[in-house]
Amino acid sequence: MGRHGHELQAEAAWGAGVQQEEEVGQFALGAGDPTPGGPLRRPFMSHAASPDTVATTTDPRISYIVARLERAVRAGIAKRVQPHELTTLQYTTLSVLKRHGAPLSNAQLARRAYMTPQAMSEVIDALEQKGLIKRNPHPNHRRLLPATLTAKGKRVLAACEDAVEEMEQTMLAGLDTHQRALLRDALMSAARALGAGFPHD
Repeated sequence: MGRHGHELQAEAAWGAGVQQEEEVGQFALGAGDPTPGGPLRRPFMSHAASPDTVATTTDPRISYIVARLERAVRAGIAKRVQPHELTTLQYTTLSVLKRHGAPLSNAQLARRAYMTPQAMSEVIDALEQKGLIKRNPHPNHRRLLPATLTAKGKRVLAACEDAVEEMEQTMLAGLDTHQRALLRDALMSAARALGAGFPHD
C-alpha cells in the first residue's frame, strides 16, 4: 500500500460505514417518507418491535441519530481544519498530544485516537514532515520515538481548536450548561458500554 494509504483507508472506512448505515436507514424509512430534515420513521427496526408500531413512530433510533451526528461532526471538523492543511485524523492526533501533555509513542497515540497502528504511523510521518510534531529517542528504548508538539504544531492546533469550538457551540446552542454535562456523561457511558471507552478509564 502506498504512502498515506492506511490513513486514507481509515478515512474511507468511516465514510463507507456511515453510508451503509444511511442506506439501511433509508430502506427502513420507506419510499413515501419525506426528505432529510423532515419527520422520520424509525430506522433499524428491532426484533422486539412490531411492523405496525415501527410504521407509526416518528422517533429514529439513538444509534441512527449518533451516526448522523458523527457524520456531521466529522464533516464540520474536516472543513475547519482543511485551511491548515490537516485531515481530521491529523487534527485528532495533535489534539490527543496536547491533552496528554507528555510524549506518546505511535502505539499509545493509535489507541487514544482510535486508529490502527498503520494509519497512525502515516499520520505521524505527515505531521513530522509539516513540522508540527517532533520525535525524540526514548532514553530506555532506542526503537521508540515518542512524539511531542512543536511550537508550530501548537499554533496550528490552537487555530483549529478555536474553529472546532465554534462548531461545537453551534451544535449545542439549544442546550444549557446542565444539559451539556448530562449529554457528555450519557455519550461517555454509551461508548464505554460498547467497549469504546477512554484511555484514562
